[in-house]
Amino acid sequence: MVSGKGGVGKTTLSCAIARHWGKRFPDERVLLISTDPAHSLGDVLLTEVTDEARSLPDLPNLQTRALDAVALLTEFKARYGSVLELLVERGSFVQGADLSPVWDLGFPGLDELMSILEIQRILEDGDSDRIVVDMAPSGHTLNLFGLMDFLDQFLAALSLFQEKHRVMQQTFAGARTVDEADDFLAEMQTRLANGRALLQDAIRTACLAVAIPEPMSYLETRRFLEALDKLHIPIGGIVVNRIVADSTPEDSARLQEQADLLEKFAALHPAHPLLILP
Repeated sequence: MVSGKGGVGKTTLSCAIARHWGKRFPDERVLLISTDPAHSLGDVLLTEVTDEARSLPDLPNLQTRALDAVALLTEFKARYGSVLELLVERGSFVQGADLSPVWDLGFPGLDELMSILEIQRILEDGDSDRIVVDMAPSGHTLNLFGLMDFLDQFLAALSLFQEKHRVMQQTFAGARTVDEADDFLAEMQTRLANGRALLQDAIRTACLAVAIPEPMSYLETRRFLEALDKLHIPIGGIVVNRIVADSTPEDSARLQEQADLLEKFAALHPAHPLLILP
């Protein structure tokens, strides 16, 4: 996963990593995915990138795809909407129509969550061997990780709603029956647990933080890495882009600031590589 402050070169780096993998592992299927609503992969690769995976002409083992979160949520709603609304109604006086903020992508990070669940599905189905994810800016990425905690609690609440229904069944019908709501809860809890395990698996997953040598970018990168640590998301390293090498005497103050910032970036995570790019 490649993330960082907006405008620091995440998409360019994602494309470079994916092309490198495509050349280095010609017998493996590499997938380059964008979860950023801006979807700039096509601009960098000079080719059309859509929600349908397509191979690059010069690297047939490398496919690109710009995930459509709205389409993924529409598919999710069509498959699970009725049972989700049933569960909510079983445990409260809320009508299913009141879930409209969810279906309208009204929760921060929900679009990214749909994308992560789709990436997890791709891996489970064996459609790709390696995946590079061009993430949304770091704030949106953290919304995603935070939303997973919220959904844990939400599913726990839905389970209580379903338990209330089971008690009513036992009381008035004398027996409990497993229905579609039970199947939904079991599937969602498994998928969410697997998604979290994938994100936290240092053998399979890493998040690269991309930055530029500016104070605001350093501060956001520091906050981002601190949040990743708390969430147990493996950090693959820090990439500082747009490093100035050639200089004139007039650039001395700028170069000194850059050198100071690089020292600060290196101190953020000494155990992980610090990569610099011009």
